[in-house]
Amino acid sequence: MTLALAQAYLIHQIPGRVRLRIASRKNQSDYFAGLSAAFQSCPGVELCRFKVETGSLLIQYAPDITSWDEICEYAEDHDLFVCSDVGPEALAEELKKAARPLPSVAQLAGEGLMFVDDTLSAVTKGLVDLKSIYLLTHLGFGVREYTRGHIMSPAFTLLWRALELAKKK
Repeated sequence: MTLALAQAYLIHQIPGRVRLRIASRKNQSDYFAGLSAAFQSCPGVELCRFKVETGSLLIQYAPDITSWDEICEYAEDHDLFVCSDVGPEALAEELKKAARPLPSVAQLAGEGLMFVDDTLSAVTKGLVDLKSIYLLTHLGFGVREYTRGHIMSPAFTLLWRALELAKKK
């Protein structure tokens, strides 16, 4: 079974210099280090630099010794990557595929609160959880605001929320 070669998209090219983007290998430092080592033995290649974070590869070569087409042939013959000179739309699609979706702040906060809730429940053997702390906090602050004479806005809201929490199972 052979693995499909990575697709290298041509970003910029002038004689003697070419910049590629290999989106599917972004953040794979071993892959790019291997590319750099492999291109040291490619005739005419003078420099090969990469940025792992972006999946970008810069190749400088002597145009009187080799050409871009010959470099592509070398890359394919040595199972490094397949050259593609399609436009930025295809690259944008490839970048979307390679990108990992990041969790939202709400998801991270929810996971953190679930961890705290589980830990509280485990430590207190089910006696205390976040919902009961939330309920008691609202009830306490509601009573405090009521005794201070702040009946309408803070006290009413806090006590109402505490009653809602007490009703839920």
